[in-house]
Amino acid sequence: MAFRSAGAPSGFRPCRRRRSGGLARPVIAVSFCLAAALARRAGAAASAADATTTTTASTTSTSSFSSNTTPTGTGASVDGAGIAASSMNFTGVDDWLERHRPTHLDALKDLLRIPSVSALSSHAPDVRAAAEWTAAFATSLGFRHAEVLETGGHPVVYADWLDEADPSKPTVLLYGHFDVQPVDPEELWVSPPFEPTVRDGKLYARGASDDKGNMVAMMVGVAGLLAAGEGGLPVNIKLLLEGQEEIGSPDMPTFLADHSARWAADYAFSADGGQVTSGPPGVCLGLRGSVAVELTVTGAKGDLHSGTYGGAIQNPLHALAKLLAGLHDPKTGAIAVDGFYEHVNALSDDERAVLAAQPVTEADWLANIGASAAVGEAGYTTHERTMVRPSLDVVGMVGGFTGEGLKTVLPARASAKVSCRLVPAQVPEDIAAKIAAHVAAHTPPGVTVEVTRLPFVAVPYAMRRESTANTAAAAVLADLYGVPVRDVFSYRMGGSIPVVSLIRRYLGLDTTLFAFGAADEAVHAPNEYFRLASWDRATRAYPRLLVRLADEHRRVATGAGGHAAPPQRVGATGEDVAAMGGGDGAVRAAAEGLNSGGGKEDL
Repeated sequence: MAFRSAGAPSGFRPCRRRRSGGLARPVIAVSFCLAAALARRAGAAASAADATTTTTASTTSTSSFSSNTTPTGTGASVDGAGIAASSMNFTGVDDWLERHRPTHLDALKDLLRIPSVSALSSHAPDVRAAAEWTAAFATSLGFRHAEVLETGGHPVVYADWLDEADPSKPTVLLYGHFDVQPVDPEELWVSPPFEPTVRDGKLYARGASDDKGNMVAMMVGVAGLLAAGEGGLPVNIKLLLEGQEEIGSPDMPTFLADHSARWAADYAFSADGGQVTSGPPGVCLGLRGSVAVELTVTGAKGDLHSGTYGGAIQNPLHALAKLLAGLHDPKTGAIAVDGFYEHVNALSDDERAVLAAQPVTEADWLANIGASAAVGEAGYTTHERTMVRPSLDVVGMVGGFTGEGLKTVLPARASAKVSCRLVPAQVPEDIAAKIAAHVAAHTPPGVTVEVTRLPFVAVPYAMRRESTANTAAAAVLADLYGVPVRDVFSYRMGGSIPVVSLIRRYLGLDTTLFAFGAADEAVHAPNEYFRLASWDRATRAYPRLLVRLADEHRRVATGAGGHAAPPQRVGATGEDVAAMGGGDGAVRAAAEGLNSGGGKEDL
């Protein structure tokens, strides 16, 4: 019999913890909450089901999710190519989501209170606590088989909802992450980063937008469809929720290679990502990759008095500054590392036209971030620089005395961290090697420089515009935002999501980004926030996406019309991939063999 969740409202009570020491683990609290949730739900399942099942669909499993009623969305019912949007009545789902919104937001706030900073080893217990919380929450929402899985590093959460009685249903993999970035500088936060606070319709906390808010909204949206549907779900669901995305998912290549069968699916969507603006919607067709290194410059055997030795020996800070300045051409702004652009393709006129039509102007972009001017590689616009051109940036520098007052000393060491964003056909480890060669060739006399790879690697990613998943996503976005599908624009994102290229490599799937945080929500910075309006849109979007996707899948599978491509299988899967064993070799193979996907890349 299909499971119908009694829902978080009648079963899950968020544990209202206040985080004081930062490392206290809420595992016991979560366990008590979950136990109470299950007990209450077991006693009230029938009445809860009656209260939450409010759709007007007929009583059969098949018709519960068929396109047989009038759409309730505000957008056009036919997209730009003439395919009718899914017409299920979502009133019952929306009512359920609205009725239980306070409980679900309280649950999100509980997760936001867990300081799951994956980059800091002192917070490893908190990352695990966030994983255990996430698994318990998934169970409370009606997902099955929720597990916390070991990776050798920070854990992964698996949960599913599988209809074994109907093998014709496609399987959808949904991705998100529960780890967060460090909060420094903490003094710039208006409210404490791990005490979620609502101001002016925005929820402020580290991870509110990236990615806890979007991840929990995705889970709640699926639960809303499950609670309102009499036949379960129109698709099978598998959740892949990780705790190491913010450090480049270093253990995920081996993990996915070893467990590819568990995650096998027909489609993949990510709750990590976001929208370019809080206004018109877009579908992301690509992500820049990434690689990072640390430069450590060493001079004398110890710190030296600046009066006694100043002006007579190489100052590691001066040497470091010279090296860093030499990474770019001062006239053109181009990256000066030999061979850096070797595999970078020139932009076509069509690509430039698409990027020029982005809904955010450069002036608005500058105003949103409070910058006075746009700079960068000459001959390219801001959108081109941030979406389809590579970049190299210094993201941290350490050296000398930085406390209050003055200490007149020449430091023995100075270091800097350098992060590169890469575009398709660039290989992360190749770029790191080229930076090391450049540094070796330009090291000033009197110092030595060590270049160390940092565990932050992502293969550049690009996908085709035309696919069943992208078609369904665009139709849902058009409906929710009240615009024709032809006005849903395409873009590439300047950031990186390492697991997206890994899903392609090890599972053979392209991943459609389906997230609702906006670019101006101070992600990775102090005062990160998530618009509550975006939360509402995200929770309503996922039920519509799953129904629309099931319709599109059925239409393509039966040849009943439609222009969408079937599920795109790209790259190697199975034993040949698992045999690679992950690691740098897998990263190189993924970059060289799968950067360009299984079909034409689009903008």
